[in-house]
Amino acid sequence: MRLFVALLTFGACGGFGAGFMNYMGGEPIEADVRNLSVNSQPYVESSMVVPANQAFSLEFDLKNQEVSKPHIQITGMGLDDKLTAGMAITALWIDDVPVKLVEEKRNYPLMDEWKFYKLDREISKNTGVRVRMEIMPRAVGTYDGELMIWVEGGFFGIPIERAARESLQITVQ
Repeated sequence: MRLFVALLTFGACGGFGAGFMNYMGGEPIEADVRNLSVNSQPYVESSMVVPANQAFSLEFDLKNQEVSKPHIQITGMGLDDKLTAGMAITALWIDDVPVKLVEEKRNYPLMDEWKFYKLDREISKNTGVRVRMEIMPRAVGTYDGELMIWVEGGFFGIPIERAARESLQITVQ
């Protein structure tokens, strides 16, 4: 009987751990990036070329697709270090309203490091916002990385932030 209880306990802990890792590894389905464009042109991976030392705009719609909550909380957004090696966000607007850039970093030892800008933006159910970033290319080269949008959520009552990701490849000439 003790063996059965021990195996049952071990199985439950393993199942919870696997569920937690699956949850953390996945992107939040609540936030959806749509209509990505660079300088008002639809974004097409591997064909986006921008001139060096000339700011360009990256725009997208961020939609709330959460069905079980009245709103989602966007806590930050930014670019991973592979992109910021050659470019920097110089301005940010949400629905044409300027947002003060308060830079922070997140570092996950097994994954990567991201610069992000702290936000505290609530998006109601079935609505969205238009986001525009002004980005200044600093160095010639091709940069592959991810745009990250941090969404506050929870796992069995534990507050957790996960990132919606959008892959980008931008060539600076």
